[in-house]
Amino acid sequence: MTSRLHRAALALALSVSVAPCALAANTTPEAVAPTRTLTARDAFALSQAKDVQISPDGKRIAYTRSSEDIMTDNARSEVWLVDVASGQQTPLGVPGSGRARWSPDGTRLAYVAKGPGDKPQIWVRWLSGNSAAITALPEAPSDIAWSPDGKQIGFTMFTPEEGASLGSPLAAPEGAKWADPIKVITKINYRADGEGVCAPRLQPHLRGAVRRRRAAPADQRPV
Repeated sequence: MTSRLHRAALALALSVSVAPCALAANTTPEAVAPTRTLTARDAFALSQAKDVQISPDGKRIAYTRSSEDIMTDNARSEVWLVDVASGQQTPLGVPGSGRARWSPDGTRLAYVAKGPGDKPQIWVRWLSGNSAAITALPEAPSDIAWSPDGKQIGFTMFTPEEGASLGSPLAAPEGAKWADPIKVITKINYRADGEGVCAPRLQPHLRGAVRRRRAAPADQRPV
């Protein structure tokens, strides 16, 4: 074997012996990101987008971002604005706001938020940044909608209903202590526990256990 062939054979042997080492170095497993199980507490870190409204010109999006407050264990919401071109999101800056609706010309945004007296009211935000409450409602408005000309806003609201009465009650003399007026029930208005219209009362007994009486005579369970 000539010296040149000897050197070539030696180089090949070295390359074969070194190759497994290089291969082992290149097949080192990549670092795996740590994982953990989702827990109930993680619900407070989650947010969801709902009631998405696109502006008439398609350049902006208003939506309500809702989440859970870990300090009060209550739901919280706020209207956010999205610039479609850049994707930038900006909060409206009104905690508790929602039900946003664009005006037909896209220059104003109507939404519902707390107003004076801590009652939900309809507000209007101009693109300049100014806002104003335009209602003073006794109950929360829903289903707000602009008129086609942008001059009016329609909405729905629950209103109290006058109860039925039996005749006209007499006026009590000054200083008299009369019983409460008759209450006429025309609807089956169940309590939160779903067991009747009568408020729970304690009926004292000379003997036996104290029981709570309800609308149904058969349902008299021990307190």
